[in-house]
Amino acid sequence: MNPFLTYCKNMVQLVLSPTHGWEDLADEGEQPQALLEKGFFPLLALVGITALTNGLYKAGPYSYAEQLQTAIAQVVALFVSMMLSRAIFEALLPGVADCPNDKERFNTVCIYGISLMTLIEIIGNLCPTPLAALWFLPVFVVPVIWQARKYLQVPKDRQPVYLLIVFLTLIAMPMFFGWILRLFIIH
Repeated sequence: MNPFLTYCKNMVQLVLSPTHGWEDLADEGEQPQALLEKGFFPLLALVGITALTNGLYKAGPYSYAEQLQTAIAQVVALFVSMMLSRAIFEALLPGVADCPNDKERFNTVCIYGISLMTLIEIIGNLCPTPLAALWFLPVFVVPVIWQARKYLQVPKDRQPVYLLIVFLTLIAMPMFFGWILRLFIIH
């Protein structure tokens, strides 16, 4: 099967049934580098394309420069969040999870968690009007990353620390970087 289609299938399964999705990912053993190359990076390209088309919905004239800046800000925010979250996971999660040297699992959780945030960004770009509901979509990422605790073998007493780490790195960090970079867009 096409690696991008497998990646998309796993994303859909994680959204619909996080527990079974993480179990299937544990059985597959996909390499994180392949997930980045075949799944996350094409998704980033889609973010850039949809950010460019978002300006078509506005009431005023289309500003290619503004849309290009928006696209760059969104892609950079997600890319930097991915790289920083991978580093943070590799530094902090060995003390939290019972699979301390399994960097592949840490990176897999990062890739799929940030990918869900990327899908939210794409949905936001495709909506013709800003919806307040889009700000609540990251809440739906929480159950998915919460179910990853079994995939990472996090003991019950360390689950609050795990949830705090993954929330700050996979949800708050992309939103923060996106907000900061959007401040620099010239209107």
